[in-house]
Amino acid sequence: MNNKAFASNNLSRSASRRSWAHHVFRAGLPLLTIFITCSSGRADQVVLENANYIGAEIVDFKEGSVRFREATGGYRKIPVTEIKSIIVDRARGFDDFNHAERFLLQGDSVKAVVRYKRSMRMAKGFWKPLIAVRLIIACDRAGRTDAAAAALIEIVKDPASQPAAGLLIPRNIPKLANSRFAEAVRLLSVAMRDSPAPTQNMPLAMYRYELFRRTGDRRETESAIEISSREIPTYLRTDRIYSIVLAALMKRRSAGTESELIPDISRAIRDCPMNKLPDFLLLKGRVLLATAETRDELIRASWPFLRVAIHSSKDSRAAIGLQGAAEVLEQMEEYAKAKALLNECLNHEKVNSETATTARASLDRLKNRNTADS
Repeated sequence: MNNKAFASNNLSRSASRRSWAHHVFRAGLPLLTIFITCSSGRADQVVLENANYIGAEIVDFKEGSVRFREATGGYRKIPVTEIKSIIVDRARGFDDFNHAERFLLQGDSVKAVVRYKRSMRMAKGFWKPLIAVRLIIACDRAGRTDAAAAALIEIVKDPASQPAAGLLIPRNIPKLANSRFAEAVRLLSVAMRDSPAPTQNMPLAMYRYELFRRTGDRRETESAIEISSREIPTYLRTDRIYSIVLAALMKRRSAGTESELIPDISRAIRDCPMNKLPDFLLLKGRVLLATAETRDELIRASWPFLRVAIHSSKDSRAAIGLQGAAEVLEQMEEYAKAKALLNECLNHEKVNSETATTARASLDRLKNRNTADS
């Protein structure tokens, strides 16, 4: 090639480079972002109910949420309990985890448990508590109470996953005690004994109470007192936790300790999520009514019932509040007012069959009473 041709060829290549740079500049930042993202080499995937983040990079797990970088370069944080599936770039060595996620999504929870346990052995950093959270979901679905207990213990040990504990207390508990039940109780009891932090123990105590309650264990009442007489840490104040607290308080009531319940019910009313509030108000009304000895105490017993009826008027529990308030008025011998509330209860659009049956029985009982209030 002569010098003239060589120079011409070089000029052509330089012009081509300038032309490429000119087009990139004119295309602006989006093209540059795509170029950088594609060269990052990450191919994680986070699947939600209504969204699918492909080409992501999971970077952290903290306060119960997975943090990842999207393909576009922005960062997003999603609560782990809202995630349907996580797929990790195979180059990161997460084959067992990816298999577990696939099994969990397909409904094969038993195989998912095996794979999650394998991946836990090699997990480091934030991945260990994150895998523990996914493991407890699989254990619960598989009915593995012992493995669920072990996973829950791992979760509450790590500050990154503790906030998720209030949502992850297992629900799938067999009604008959078996060897898995015994091992779960043993693991939870040892962990609670060895842990110096009461707030860390609370999710473990909640799960142990649920095991006792579902199987009718003789230790249920003692455990109920333990979990319902303590303040719930802020990070645990979820619907699931307060459903357990409500069950514990009702167990204590059935055991004949009504006079001791009011302070614990009042604390639950103060701290519980709004949609659990009517349940605790109704329980407070029942306890106050059962222990009332004077007219003033009966009046105070009516307040929680009426609060539910007024402030949750569209809820089915409003009808229960009306029926409870009518019961108070009957004991106060204000029969006309009691009948009015019972009729309002029966006319409520969401009254359930049990409440309606009770209200009709009360109306039948009041038929021969004086219509004028005494």
